[in-house]
Amino acid sequence: MQKRSKRILAAALAVAGVIAASGIAYAAFYYAPQATAQGAAAKFGEITVTAEWSTTAPLLPGNAADVKLTIASPTNNNVQARISSITAVNIPYTDIEGPLAADKPDCATWLIERVLGNPGIVLPPNSVVVVTIDDAITLHGDATVKCQGMTFPTKWNVQLDATNDPANTSHGASITI
Repeated sequence: MQKRSKRILAAALAVAGVIAASGIAYAAFYYAPQATAQGAAAKFGEITVTAEWSTTAPLLPGNAADVKLTIASPTNNNVQARISSITAVNIPYTDIEGPLAADKPDCATWLIERVLGNPGIVLPPNSVVVVTIDDAITLHGDATVKCQGMTFPTKWNVQLDATNDPANTSHGASITI
């Protein structure tokens, strides 16, 4: 073999060695092991809310009635429930019973639902709390005789959020707002 060929062969082997060494270094510098951590979400089961008309006498014009909401947080919750809002649902005239059909729209306008903000109540898991809304529904003082004897359902939306805030009520508590 000629001297020149030997040099070319030596140079080629040297280049191949450098490439092979850089490949090994590349693999060693880019090794990335993977780790796994198991997470879990808190349980926030269905909370039940029932409503009760807490005034026994029918309303006269200008009178108001209270409503009691019983709110139950189930045992399978592992976080507290914050009542972020309680709002009355407008009473549609089609739900009113008693007056003549033509008078129902007018009678619906005489019913005034109380507007509530955030009551700031935090329920612990496995608890039942009674929230009484004072003067929840008022029959306007100018209600006319055509609305006498009417009956109507009241509906309430209770917005609940899961929270880690400490409970500020206990099982069986009775709160008036």
